[in-house]
Amino acid sequence: MVFEKSSYNSKTFSAAASSPVPGLIWLAMPGKGLYLYAVKGEERPTQATDLYQAPFFNVWGSGKVCIGTANLPTEEMKWLTSAWEKTFFGSRFTHPNFTQKDRLVKGVEPCGFWKRMLAKPAKSFPEDKLVQVPLRVEHLLESTLLDRLGAQPRPTGEF
Repeated sequence: MVFEKSSYNSKTFSAAASSPVPGLIWLAMPGKGLYLYAVKGEERPTQATDLYQAPFFNVWGSGKVCIGTANLPTEEMKWLTSAWEKTFFGSRFTHPNFTQKDRLVKGVEPCGFWKRMLAKPAKSFPEDKLVQVPLRVEHLLESTLLDRLGAQPRPTGEF
């Protein structure tokens, strides 16, 4: 993961290191964007699995990823999860999209959380820090997903 200091938030920092991440659900909608959510546990998610805020910089409360200047998958590659993973993890994490703690990760200010995770990575991602969102995997399969996401109130502190 590569973090780059940003003018959006004075607490951001520049660093690069490996770090464990939680289980992730990727939803790539060519022309509509990339959405990313976290899940808890080792089991394969089912439609009833609860979703959590992906605890990364550049991810909005709806799960939509701010792509910025990242290189999107080519037309031939846009159907491959690995291409979207490369887009996301090959980008620079410049800012948390929230100004308060307990929205990106529970109980910690997000810049401080990631500084600690990069300086001394845990063996696994601390799932108790994940923030639940009002979605389950089954909602991602609905044709009305974008309407559902648009109807959700914007989280406090999101910019």
